[in-house]
Amino acid sequence: MLPIIKSVYEKVVQLFPEDSGKRELLYVRRNWIFPQHIDIMIELIESMCSKYGGDIVVCQLAAILHDTGLVYKRTSESSKGHEERSLEYAEQLLKELKFEKKIISSVLSCIRATEPENEPKTVNEKIVRTADSLSQFISVHFIAKASFSENIDDYFSWLSRKIDTNFKKISFQEEQDAARPTLKYYKEALKRYYDSKERINSK
Repeated sequence: MLPIIKSVYEKVVQLFPEDSGKRELLYVRRNWIFPQHIDIMIELIESMCSKYGGDIVVCQLAAILHDTGLVYKRTSESSKGHEERSLEYAEQLLKELKFEKKIISSVLSCIRATEPENEPKTVNEKIVRTADSLSQFISVHFIAKASFSENIDDYFSWLSRKIDTNFKKISFQEEQDAARPTLKYYKEALKRYYDSKERINSK
């Protein structure tokens, strides 16, 4: 990791709370979100920047900062609004660290592109958007999220939506091909669950 990126990484690590042992908001604890999401994104971005010609500084900064709104200025259990809070925190921190305006603008654009409704326009935006989604297909992310839900049917409903949304966000064919077997597995497993549940309920 480049020193300029490491300085931001270390500050963001401190923003996220340590594991308190409590169930509330487990998915934002420091020892979960970094090894299971942010660090994987950083690795994917290094590979994709080399492959597709992206700016590794811009892309890795965006990866580190894109979910900061999950904790920054959060006042409720709902994560609603975390995208705008992430943008606010990212802009504030990068200005404090004297990053160039051009870099800050590019980082913010990449963060916006992680949202499903914001289609990526640049290679950098496509790389960050893809890394955000692909990191969840190649890790235990989807499996572990079950432990954060109190209702199994709510979790399965979320998972059904999430795998489709995330797969559509992957902007490159090679990375889609890497995610496709996992997508297929979850779809088949969910269908088997719902089919079995329907048979039991119909008896």
